[in-house]
Amino acid sequence: FLDPTHKIDKIDISNKSFLDFQLWDFPGKLDISHLRDKDDSSTIEKIFVEARVLIFVIDPVEEKHSIAIDRLHGTILEAYKINPKIKIEVFIHKSDSINEDQKIDNIR
Repeated sequence: FLDPTHKIDKIDISNKSFLDFQLWDFPGKLDISHLRDKDDSSTIEKIFVEARVLIFVIDPVEEKHSIAIDRLHGTILEAYKINPKIKIEVFIHKSDSINEDQKIDNIR
């Protein structure tokens, strides 16, 4: 079990012989598209300009998927504005706890 993320947090992953990368953990409720008008926009730009991959995790149990999809859409738009070469991956977390009809609906 992981505690919810309440602020943007940077984690350095470094194993001198194999791994060396940074993980930026964003709060699930954060709407990145609204940060453009705040002081955090420069932080978002610094993160996305160097990022190679954006992994967006949707939790179908915790929230309405339409809200998560709207947040995903806004995040992708902002990321591509800053870095058009960024790769996007979407993970659906806890999908084993919902029925097949809900899974299909979430994937759409």
